[in-house]
This record gives sequence, C-alpha cells and structure tokens, in this order.
Amino acid sequence: MHKPLHEDVSADRAWVVGRRIYVRCPKNSQLDRKLIELGAKWDWDVRARWVGTGKREQVLPLVLADEQRARAEQEAARQVLEAGRWVTVPRGVVALHGRAGELGAVWDSAGHRYAMPSEDSRAELQRIVDAWVAEQKAAQQRRAADNAEARATQEAEAKAAAVEEAERRRAEIVADSGRAPIGDTETLHTISTRWMNRATAESTAWPVGTVHRLRGGRRGLVVARKVWFTNDDDATDIDWHPDAPDEAHWNFQYTLAIVEPTNAELRADAEAAALRADAAQLHALFRELGRAGRVVYAFTAVPDSARVGTIRGTAGTPGTSSFDTGTVILTDDDRVVWQHPGHHDDWIRTEAVVTGSDQLDRVRALLAAGARTRHHVDQLTYTYEITTTATR
Repeated sequence: MHKPLHEDVSADRAWVVGRRIYVRCPKNSQLDRKLIELGAKWDWDVRARWVGTGKREQVLPLVLADEQRARAEQEAARQVLEAGRWVTVPRGVVALHGRAGELGAVWDSAGHRYAMPSEDSRAELQRIVDAWVAEQKAAQQRRAADNAEARATQEAEAKAAAVEEAERRRAEIVADSGRAPIGDTETLHTISTRWMNRATAESTAWPVGTVHRLRGGRRGLVVARKVWFTNDDDATDIDWHPDAPDEAHWNFQYTLAIVEPTNAELRADAEAAALRADAAQLHALFRELGRAGRVVYAFTAVPDSARVGTIRGTAGTPGTSSFDTGTVILTDDDRVVWQHPGHHDDWIRTEAVVTGSDQLDRVRALLAAGARTRHHVDQLTYTYEITTTATR
C-alpha cells in the first residue's frame, strides 16, 4: 500500500511504497531531468521513476517546485483562455501546431482552437495559418487546372481518335462498296411518325454500305447513321427543324459519301425521267382539254370501231378511292374528243371536240407510243391509262 509523498502533492503524482519514492512526470520535463540527475530509475510496471527514501529531502523540494510551477502554468493558461485571442489551426498540420506551441498558445479542447498569450502572438500565428491556407488553395487551383488541362487533352485526343476511326471506317465502307467517290459528303435527315420500337426503327433505317438516289440523280453511299426518338413534348420545344412534325417521331440521320452513278443507274435515271416526262405531257394535255370543255347534256357517242385510241384519267391519294378526271378519244376521222363526267357535287358533263390542231398531233404522238399506264404526282397522284386499237 502506498502513501502520498506530501499533503500538497497528489498521491497519483508522487507516492511512497516501502523504501521507494515514486514520481510520475512527463518524459524529458524539467522534473524528469532532475530526478535522473539524482539517480532515479524507471519502473515499467507502474510507469514512474523512483529513488530511495534516503533522498526524500532532495526529491521533495523538486516535486513541490514542479507542483507550484504547474499551478502557475495552469493559472496562466486559464487567463489566456479567458482573454479569448483565438486562432483556429487546420487539423493534422504538424508544423502549424508546433509553431502555435512555440508562441505559447493554449489549446481549447472544447472549441478545437488555440488561445494566444498576446495580440502579437495571435497576429503572428494567424498570418502563418492564412499563408498556409492561401498556399493550399493555390495548390488546389493548380491541381484543378492541371486536371482540367489533362481532361481536355484526353477528350481532344479521344475526339481526334474517334474522327480518325470514323474516317478509316468510311474509307473501308467506300472501298468495300466498289463505288467511285467524288469527294463530297452530305448529311440527310429524315423522320417517321410510324409507331415502332427501337429494334424496328434500327431495321427501318438504311443499312450502312447501301447506295441511295438523291435529288438531282446523285448517289449517296451510307457510311454512318444515327437513329433517335423525339417525344411529343420535345417535338415542339426542342427538336425543331423544317420537316419535323409537332408530334412524336423517329429521326434518321445519314452521313452519305457521294459516289459516281453506275451506267445501269444512269440508264435507270434516264428511263425514269422519260416516264415522268411522258406522264407530264399527258397531265398537261388533260388540263388544256379540260379548259376547252363545254357543258353538254349527253356525251357524243364514239363506237369502239371508230376509235384509234383512248386515254383515261383518274386521280386520288394512295390507299384511298380515286375519281374520274376525264377521257381523251382519238377517232379514225382525226377528231380528238374530250369528255369529263363532272364532279361529285353536281356531275355536270363537259365535252370538247378538237380537229386540226397541235393537240391532235400531240394525242397522235402519245398514242403512237403504245398502250401503257403512267403516274403524275402533284398534290394528288394522277393515273393515265392508254389503250389503242391494237390492244382492244
């Protein structure tokens, strides 16, 4: 059992056990050094230094003086804390905390800050802390700038690589197609309001590597495509372009490499142009004869035996019913007979008979080309069916 060394000293600080005096103090403190000079030993079990009781008269003054010094330091620290000259030091920055100790700072464990012994020491430590914080912010900004530059470089490199890969892929597609590119590239944007899912939309889009006829007879080879959906809200607010409807729709965007048309395509174009020109001549003829028509109560009867050929016209929109747009008859006595049954509201018949005119020559030429059917597309689709004596 141990007893206190002195009534003014806590038994946890200094005590006597048998012939030993134990003293517990911070390592390397002034008291610790004095005890070592007296030959004190370290007891690992109680974690304190000890000397023999024979040195009591030497040890006691040292302990009492240390107690008095500790009380004085505590009182000074209390006064510093009450003065409230505060400086907050970032956690973990050993150099700053060390400097605070050198300046005599007192730690406030409740507020996690330092109280400084004077206004000068407070200003000094605050200046050091502010400089450290400014340097950290500058370093952070430099790192952020470096990171942003690195990201920009990576994005630019990735974009350049993507462009290079796209160009390589396009060159590969053109080479595989066997077509001759002329060096031009065009972007084509089409839409569809048809109800379909992503898979159907993708299958509906033109496949990469296929060739399509463009306006003016040019041919475009699909080297890239993009398919996306626009909902009802975005159709009017965001995804606006001249051909976009104000409703949900699928978008098909194609990158086309313009290629030289083949001989077969040129022949097909010429044939299609000839068909359109033929249909346009028929349409113009009907419009002219229609303006020449006069109201009749009954059509002139033209027996089949007297007919050289007949051109019958109808009109409508695809998928709906059609209506009669008139009939042109060429007789064997060189008359052109135009007959129109009238329209739905009144069914007033009109008729015109033409002889010896440019229109007669044009009808002869059109019939001479033989039986056929032609379509002319305007606001409606006009169909013209030609029969001749040879086909009756």
